[in-house]
Amino acid sequence: MLTDADRQWLAEHRRSIATWCDFYLAQFRGMASAELAEVAGQVLIYHKGRFVLAQDLAAEVVKSVRPSQIFEQWNYECACAVHFAAQGLSSFDAAALLVASGYQDESLDELSSASDEAVREAWHALYGEPED
Repeated sequence: MLTDADRQWLAEHRRSIATWCDFYLAQFRGMASAELAEVAGQVLIYHKGRFVLAQDLAAEVVKSVRPSQIFEQWNYECACAVHFAAQGLSSFDAAALLVASGYQDESLDELSSASDEAVREAWHALYGEPED
């Protein structure tokens, strides 16, 4: 016999599958990345024993990143946090999270290089060139 919790889980799972269908159809049709991110954000993904919208999980992950006055540094740390969160999900859920977050096409190496360069520039602007 199914319990009320079982019925609720099955209903959420059914909704999750429906949102997956919308996401994959949008990908298949070649939807523009901004629109695709919006569709991906509505995908229900299974995270830590509950179904949650991909856009809500992405926002939660980004909110957990420490603030920085250097955008490139903060952006790199956000991308790393989103990719780390995606590692703990199924491959389907990870794909939706990455698309919903906007980091699916971002190279972590390039973001790291941009972060390093921005931090170096800020350091030089504050303290000048190091004396030899």
